[in-house]
Order: sequence, then structure tokens, then C-alpha cells
Amino acid sequence: MIAITEIPSLMKRLRPFRRPSMLYHYTSGIGLIGVLTSRCIWATSIRFLNDSREYDLAVDMIRTSIQARLQKVRSRYEEALYRVLEQNVDRRDTADVYVSSFSKNPDQLSQWRAYCPPTGGYAIGFSGKSLATTVISYEDRFLAKCIYDQSAQQEVIEDLICAIEAAAEKSRRSGLAPDRVYRESYKLLGRLLPLAAPILKDPSFREEEEWRLLCLGSSFADILPRFRMGHSTLVPYFEHSIAAEKGASPITGVVIGPTPHPELASEAVQALMSSRGVQSVASRTSIIPYRAW
Repeated sequence: MIAITEIPSLMKRLRPFRRPSMLYHYTSGIGLIGVLTSRCIWATSIRFLNDSREYDLAVDMIRTSIQARLQKVRSRYEEALYRVLEQNVDRRDTADVYVSSFSKNPDQLSQWRAYCPPTGGYAIGFSGKSLATTVISYEDRFLAKCIYDQSAQQEVIEDLICAIEAAAEKSRRSGLAPDRVYRESYKLLGRLLPLAAPILKDPSFREEEEWRLLCLGSSFADILPRFRMGHSTLVPYFEHSIAAEKGASPITGVVIGPTPHPELASEAVQALMSSRGVQSVASRTSIIPYRAW
């Protein structure tokens, strides 16, 4: 079956040429300590993200596109292919993708509220080059820019479906039995959809300017997942090592969220970074006049 690298239009969207010089990961104090200590960031299973509607957006768009194609079928083969895809588009058990989230914005009220505790939140700055270097040698890991524009989202969906159609037609012409063609087609859908779905976000989240590090579970070969306690269930994740640039730390700065003790918090962050061998990295406090205490 077709490899991801054989879909240049989709690859271009998953691995955009231009990337920000810095990207920020919003987290708690415990998260900050963990990142500075391990030089890793958590990649969480997409099936356990807080907002499951993100995946629903891509599922709904693909289903709509498939149903439109069903209205124009020219053969029983085409109808059977689209019926199989339609029946399997919502199979979330195939969504073996792990996500780490970043933002271009280092100091945004909505993100302090959504992703950090009321006090003690931090935005860890990473070099965009380091994040890209971390995944460049992997076929199944991507640093991807989230897409909020609906027309651009539709283009991603069309690229995905066209890739499946092309792979199915190639298999059919090679003499593969129709049942096998249909089976391989929905397997390819199960591989591509979890890569595209995490970058399609509702336009109302546009201000977050989010980028995501996407990793197929298979890229963590021979590594067992870790688990943390979520709001209502255990959440699987992997520790994803972040590459350093010529021995330097990939961490380029820390923004301290709204806090009643900004000077004390800044002193503590500098002491923490020094104790973890992170040198010459600046920290600053949020300028947002927000109180949650």
C-alpha cells in the first residue's frame, strides 16, 4: 500500500517549510520541572485529548466528502469503495497518534486559563528549529501547523481521499481482489486520518496559533507507554526527546503565568533552570493583568 511519503500534497501540509523561530508549551509547575529534568515533552494519545470534538471535525468533513462522491458514482466498484470508507471513517481504535501542543503566542490569557492551573502556570519556549530537527528523520513524526481556515481544511480532506482513491485504483489494476482492495483502503484511511485530524481545528480557536508535534505510536518501537491520571481516566503518553542545537538547550525561554508573587516566581524559575543545567535562558513574567487568587 501507499506510504505517507508518496503523498506529496498531504506531506506539504503536514510538514510546512516555514516554521516559527520559537514555539511555546503551556503547562503547570510540575510540567516545567519534568521538561527541564528529562529534556522531554509528553506526547499524549489523541484518543484521550480533552476536546474530542477536534477529531469529530475531520470525521464529519470526510464523511460529507465521501457522501458527495456517492452521489456521483459511475460503477459498483466505486460505490462499494466509498461505502466501505463511510462505514469505517469513525473507527477511533485505529487512531494510534500522540500529540504535543505548542503555540506561537507566549503570553495569552485564554491559554493560561485553559492549560494551566489558576496560579503556577508556565509557557516553555522551544526553538522551532530544534522541534523540526527532532522529527525530520522520522517518516511518521511531524511538526504541523494547525489549520483553522475551512477552505484550507477541505483541501487537506480532499488530498487524503484522493490518496486513498489513487492507492485503491493502483491495487485494483495490479489484479488485487476487490475485497482486498476495500480492506486495504480503509486501513489506509485509518492510518492517514489520525495524522490529518489533529491539525484541523475549529476557527474559534484561531487565536491560539497552535502547532502540534504528531507521532504515530509505531514510531516509539520497543518503548512502552507511560500513564498519568486524567480528569476521569488514565491517559497514555510517551516521553518525546527534544533535540538540542549543537549541545545547547532546546529550551529558549520561560514565561511565568499570572501569579501573586512574580519576583519570587522568577527567582525560583532561574534557580530551577540552573540546577538542571539549563544556562543562559531568560525568564519573564506575564504582562496580562489577570488575577485568579
